Amino acid sequence: MKSKPTISTLEEERNRHLFSLRLVADREAARDRDAQDTHDAPLPPTLIETIALTPEDADGQSDAASLVTWITGVSEDARRMLVESDIHILKSLGESNDTEYDRPFGFKETVLPIREGDTVVGALWSGKYRAASLSSSSINAIAKTLDVKPAEFSKRLEAIPVSHTHALQAQRALLEQVRDSLEWALALQERHRESAAQLLESERVRSLGTLSGGIAHHFNNLLSVILGYSSFLLNRMELSGEADKALRQISEAAQKGRRLTEEILAFAGSDVEQETPCSVHEIMQSVLSLLETQTAGRVRISKALEADKDTVRAPRSVLHQTLFNLLTNAMDSMPEGGDLAVRTDNTPLTIGGEDVPHVRIEVVDSGGTGDGTSQRDRRARRSKLSRLYGMVDQLDGTATVTSDAGLSNRAEVLLPLDRTVHDVPQPRKVKKRLAPSLIWIVDDDPIFCEMCDRVLSDDGHEVRVISSGSDLRKAWSEAKTPPSLFIIDFSMPEYNGLELCTWLREKGSKAPVILVSGFSHTQPDIHKALKMRKTYFLQKPFPVPELADIVTVALGETLLGN
Repeated sequence: MKSKPTISTLEEERNRHLFSLRLVADREAARDRDAQDTHDAPLPPTLIETIALTPEDADGQSDAASLVTWITGVSEDARRMLVESDIHILKSLGESNDTEYDRPFGFKETVLPIREGDTVVGALWSGKYRAASLSSSSINAIAKTLDVKPAEFSKRLEAIPVSHTHALQAQRALLEQVRDSLEWALALQERHRESAAQLLESERVRSLGTLSGGIAHHFNNLLSVILGYSSFLLNRMELSGEADKALRQISEAAQKGRRLTEEILAFAGSDVEQETPCSVHEIMQSVLSLLETQTAGRVRISKALEADKDTVRAPRSVLHQTLFNLLTNAMDSMPEGGDLAVRTDNTPLTIGGEDVPHVRIEVVDSGGTGDGTSQRDRRARRSKLSRLYGMVDQLDGTATVTSDAGLSNRAEVLLPLDRTVHDVPQPRKVKKRLAPSLIWIVDDDPIFCEMCDRVLSDDGHEVRVISSGSDLRKAWSEAKTPPSLFIIDFSMPEYNGLELCTWLREKGSKAPVILVSGFSHTQPDIHKALKMRKTYFLQKPFPVPELADIVTVALGETLLGN
């Protein structure tokens, strides 16, 4: 014959049910991981954990408290019956419509489940109450079970009044109000958690963008030297076939590095970046080339970039981040790998009664995210999607994402085409060199300065190297002969290029200024500086011919009196 489980075993099972309502262990572990990942900045505690009512909590506030304490003290079987009754209620929470339960020894109890979304996460217990008087036979049967005198049990039971119907209705209404308030507060707290997670992720991305922008800027300085010297040698020296081939490979590698840093700088972006015509296909190809190296062949990518027109007017970094977010979200949906299809075409949308041409971007993945996905991963994916919607909205577009759990996901983004496409300004190609001139190079990178000095001196120019903005100001005040041309690094510690250009114009300088930078000409301060007369731009890294040509253009227009 199978023995009965011990009371301690039953109490352990009961407590497991109570704790499983909140999945305490999993939630605490997730919170610890979140805190560690966000520099020990934990999210606020869950509200239900501060109002975790148990049957004992409720009984302690009811008239039945003294009788329950006496019953469990005099009879082990009574304690067993109460614990088994708790387990039955906990198992049935959320699985039935019952909210009023029969309890041992003639009691009843109202128990309301607390839900967070579709999950039961807690319960409100009213405490045990009497809804009707017990008959003499029932009292005698209970007393026999407890192994006490019927008169003693009846005396203690009569000390607990029978609750009238209107009192029970009022109690139930109050419990429902508390339950509804708790569920509302839990929903608000979950939204707060998601908002806090989005904010933390946004700060991470911002910090990463700042760091990557700084790294790319310094890397561009190195590439400028590599590309400058290799192109200098290729253009100025007669080399053997082997040496010529090696230098051309070095130059080609530097050009590839240049395109890579452009993508990094596009990712870094700027909050107030200027809108320019951008090719969706060009940026899509560059993002895919970066991501394909990270998938290690796990994701098979097919492309059908069939849009005849793909130029949109947008901040380049925002469009880059939008496509990056769109593609990485699809890849995150396939943790074990799968198929990713990227398609584009043109489609009109009717806006205000007018057909507005759009480029449509469709990304379909084969899925693979099953029910085992952690709550934290699902929250991160929701956060990424919300950022996608925000960025697409910033581009005056629309986005829709549909998913079949564990099967496939489809994302569609519609962006309005740029109807007035303007080409990005390019330096004019000039072959003829002008007479030697005095050129001041202002840059805090001595290697870059040495390379420019070498190139310009070889063309017959007199070059003076200045290492900072403050040294430029001092040199200007002391100079007997002003320079014919300034070449200024836009990003220096003390003063940036816009500040130095403004200061030179205020001091009466009419000499042209060539700003050099690893950032694009669409960077806001560079864009402002280029609106000044006789101000030119050269993006790092650049080959020697580009430097020589733009110097010739700047000096030539000055000689013509422009």
